[in-house]
Amino acid sequence: MKKFDYKKACDFAEATALLATDDTHALAGGTDILGRMKDDILVDYPAVLLDIKRIEGATGITSEGNIIHIGALTKLSTIAQDATINAA
Repeated sequence: MKKFDYKKACDFAEATALLATDDTHALAGGTDILGRMKDDILVDYPAVLLDIKRIEGATGITSEGNIIHIGALTKLSTIAQDATINAA
């Protein structure tokens, strides 16, 4: 596997700034990027992996009137079982 840097984002602003570069890829739950990097099957090999799993507020489901907000890191099983989603 080629060398890469590993960074952790503390918030969405930091993640957005770091992901704006072409050589940074997000690392989150359910991703298989490490396996693809190991097998060397990526077209664009990232120089930086950015861990976004610890960003506060990135998980969960909330609703405001007719609008449902789903956090980017909310598990699919959580979405499938959510009463608000199932009622929509």
